[in-house]
Amino acid sequence: MKNAKIKNSCNYLKRRFIPLFTLTVLFISVFFAGVSCIDGVDGNSSDDPFGNRIVVVAVNPDIQSGNGSGDSEIQVLVNPDTVPDGSTVLFELNSPNSLPSNLRGCITDADGFIAGSEAFANYLAGINIASGAELLSDEPPIATVNVAATVTPPGENPGSNFDTVILTPVGLIPP
Repeated sequence: MKNAKIKNSCNYLKRRFIPLFTLTVLFISVFFAGVSCIDGVDGNSSDDPFGNRIVVVAVNPDIQSGNGSGDSEIQVLVNPDTVPDGSTVLFELNSPNSLPSNLRGCITDADGFIAGSEAFANYLAGINIASGAELLSDEPPIATVNVAATVTPPGENPGSNFDTVILTPVGLIPP
């Protein structure tokens, strides 16, 4: 009888201790991850996920018909204290939802250099083809394309940031 009580009390402690221990470890991990992120934002590093060099990458308009005919203006604004005029700008496209590279669209008329704390380029919309059934559904499949800008001041590490363009689907709906 005594062994059964000990076994029951051990099981009770296990049931209470394991969730409490798990929550404590999770809380401590989240706390330290948040502290390191906050420290990174205040730093002067190109590893800064919020881009301390690049204030904003803006694509206007950010929703395009996925038929390859629309275009958007891309504007990159930089922090003039950390990025001097004449710094190089490289624009890139990638797709988090695996849109093939030949259907993502393209960047044209890219400035290539910062002037007056900004740079411009044009994004020609990509192609997002959907089937007739997908087009008639309540939620047609959208595709997204990330437009990234990497700014490199002379003799320093680059900083980068991006904005997302949404491509609405196009296709044929049979009669």
